[in-house]
Amino acid sequence: METEKKIQGEIDQIMQSIEGIKRAEMNPYVFNKVMSRLNEKEEPSIFASKGFKLAFAMVTLFVLVNLVTIFLIQKESTQITYTREQMIDNITYEYFLKTPYFNY
Repeated sequence: METEKKIQGEIDQIMQSIEGIKRAEMNPYVFNKVMSRLNEKEEPSIFASKGFKLAFAMVTLFVLVNLVTIFLIQKESTQITYTREQMIDNITYEYFLKTPYFNY
């Protein structure tokens, strides 16, 4: 019995709160604002977006770093020019191949 009265009391509270609900009202100028924004024909430029600017800056930086790296590698490779015989002599010297005996 107690629970039925409790449940009935809660149902009555809910029904009373529903009776007090009114229809939502809006600002009378909202419709005009929405329609004016829909009618605007401004197309955003791809160059105006922040994402495009960031991507362009990153690609430019990447290309510059690659160009500097290529330039430095070419400069270094022109300074070190060995003939085939010099390279073979360097390898044989490093691995002790000219000595008649091996040190174990």
